[in-house]
Amino acid sequence: MVVAKGIVVLFGIVFLFAGGVMLIRPTLFRSWIAKAGSTPLINYGEITIRLIPAIAMVYVAPETKLPLFFSFLEGL
Repeated sequence: MVVAKGIVVLFGIVFLFAGGVMLIRPTLFRSWIAKAGSTPLINYGEITIRLIPAIAMVYVAPETKLPLFFSFLEGL
């Protein structure tokens, strides 16, 4: 559980960093986004990396203030 919480916090920091870059240097951020989908390998790699915090969030959800938000996944 500690690892999952750490992953959620780490990716939160990464998202805050990306938001800061988007606000301060939008041209640089646009070039990063253009590279993100430039090849299938990069595209699928990015999707796989995004799955890591998503799975961690679902795993940590029962300990949050709003665990019902993730309850629709129980039937899957």
